Amino acid sequence: MIELEEQPEVHRKVMKNKYRFYAIVVKEAIDRFPKNIDLRKINAFVQKTKLNNEFKAIFEMMHCELCDPNFY
Repeated sequence: MIELEEQPEVHRKVMKNKYRFYAIVVKEAIDRFPKNIDLRKINAFVQKTKLNNEFKAIFEMMHCELCDPNFY
């Protein structure tokens, strides 16, 4: 049985693993649709805010520019 003071730590680990899995699924979708900017923005958001990986988030946003988006 998990003691009360360990529950927040377990919850944090479960949530982090959930977002890692989500990032993997989004990355697979990006591999399938490499020009989709929305998928790249979602991946950048998850990397920065949920997984605290600023480098991957910036790298993903740089790839958005390479997809040649048209903003009018």
